[in-house]
Amino acid sequence: MSAGLDGILGGLLVAGAIVGYVAFARSKSRYIVTDERVKMDIGFINGASREYRISDVQGIDTSQSLIGKLFSIGDIAVRTADGTEIPWRGVPDHEQVAHTIREHQRKYDQTMDRK
Repeated sequence: MSAGLDGILGGLLVAGAIVGYVAFARSKSRYIVTDERVKMDIGFINGASREYRISDVQGIDTSQSLIGKLFSIGDIAVRTADGTEIPWRGVPDHEQVAHTIREHQRKYDQTMDRK
């Protein structure tokens, strides 16, 4: 019975380490929206960055899982006309962030005399 308990404790330790790593990695991820760009900087070991001009954004998809609803987080996919995408995961207040991107698009379109 002791071996079974050791296995359970070992499994919990590994699961805790994985959850801790994911939480730390997410804390090092940044999703940035300005009046000119949307940008994603992720990771702390193998950092990656991707950005697009606001004028290049063609679509925004939002989603939220049941767990996301519990923690008030959701996902955003920012798409461009050439089919590339910036996936933003675990974004707090994701609907407001999507709204902010759309607002910046509208302002850009107005300054370019486009509707």
